[in-house]
Amino acid sequence: MRNTKKRGISPVIATVILVAIAIVISIAAAFWMTGLLTSFTAYEKLTIYVYLSKSGSEYDATITIVNDGTASAVVTKILINGEDKTNLFKDDQNNTPPNAPIGAGESKVFTGDKVVSGVKPGQIVRITIVTLRGTYETTVVAP
Repeated sequence: MRNTKKRGISPVIATVILVAIAIVISIAAAFWMTGLLTSFTAYEKLTIYVYLSKSGSEYDATITIVNDGTASAVVTKILINGEDKTNLFKDDQNNTPPNAPIGAGESKVFTGDKVVSGVKPGQIVRITIVTLRGTYETTVVAP
């Protein structure tokens, strides 16, 4: 008579297979979570450079905004000494904020003619950039 007893795999091999499957699933979940987290943790980091030049009794302003973050920045307002001067600024393509987003790793130059008034040479001018994600402020001394 023939031996009809069937043998399964050994418990050691079964354990190794289960551990291997668990490792593969955990690695896949880790990659999935990393992709998910980077999309939720995007940030903007703006650096602002301002140049003022005298134009009669007023000043023209050139504002360079550099986005060192990982998300695009959309400038919604440009305030000078607390006054909204957004509509007086244009970029090199004649766009006014917020129609000129600044991509991650990019920079944008906004120029405004006669946007600073009532300031004497040596006085501090406060420039505030408002974006969809935050507010950035810098100061410059009027020449």
